[in-house]
Amino acid sequence: MERVPVMCGLNCLEMADPERLFWLMLRRNVRVIRRHRDSEVVEIQVRAVGDDSERKARKGNPRRYTHDSETDENPARVWTFKRWNGPERPR
Repeated sequence: MERVPVMCGLNCLEMADPERLFWLMLRRNVRVIRRHRDSEVVEIQVRAVGDDSERKARKGNPRRYTHDSETDENPARVWTFKRWNGPERPR
């Protein structure tokens, strides 16, 4: 048996060897797709259960003193320090 693609929708997560395939088939969120003529496993479909990777969330600590937001002085995707206008220096 060759390596089998492990997919989540249209995204290929990995190419699984027979040993890894055995462990994946034991999972509850996995659907095994077999070829009809010889029942050979041709693909593993993994359902995204509890995956929040596409969910918008805040990045890290909101009180940190650096940012990568685009401003008039700062180009996009460049880290810089936030300006501190308080009466005393932050500790």
